[in-house]
Amino acid sequence: MNIDELIEQLDQANVYKRAEAVQLLELSRDSRVVDTLIKVLTNDPDAYVRSLAVSALGTLGDKRALEVLRGLLDKREEITASAIGALGKLRDIDVAPKLLTLLYDPDHAIRSAAISALCELRYPPALAHFRTLIRDSNPVTRYEATLSLFSLGRALGDDIQADLEMLLSDPVEHIRKETQLMLQLIRHGSGNNEV
Repeated sequence: MNIDELIEQLDQANVYKRAEAVQLLELSRDSRVVDTLIKVLTNDPDAYVRSLAVSALGTLGDKRALEVLRGLLDKREEITASAIGALGKLRDIDVAPKLLTLLYDPDHAIRSAAISALCELRYPPALAHFRTLIRDSNPVTRYEATLSLFSLGRALGDDIQADLEMLLSDPVEHIRKETQLMLQLIRHGSGNNEV
């Protein structure tokens, strides 16, 4: 199918056909489809199709999508976490201060997306927040914050060893094992800044 046929497919009543069209438009990597995807994001009645449009806009990396994606941060829709991820992919540093506040959101999907986006943005003020979040009561949040602390701390050349050593006594085995691996990489001077 060519791009024009995929755009026509977006008008079909069948949600699966619309979702397929969005995914294929994303794979096209053609910047001509950005405005069409923004229309899907703002007008499609199905949250899944809108979420796919958000992902596609993040993948395409076109700055025309920034305004509509930023608008989703305050709306609290099902696709807000996807919008946060797309803003991270788009390297929208202007949204970083807002993302810091979302690190403490009661919705875990929002927190998780904010952690990942801030790490992807390489936003230095996030490091202090990651240090706090490695002590969070939610083990998934602790794990994600640990990975991001390691990645961002290494990228910024920050000393994170003492923070990670604290996690060697974490009640979750997976966190302890990942932390051991991270500490080995630090102690052996691995040049790789990511897990």
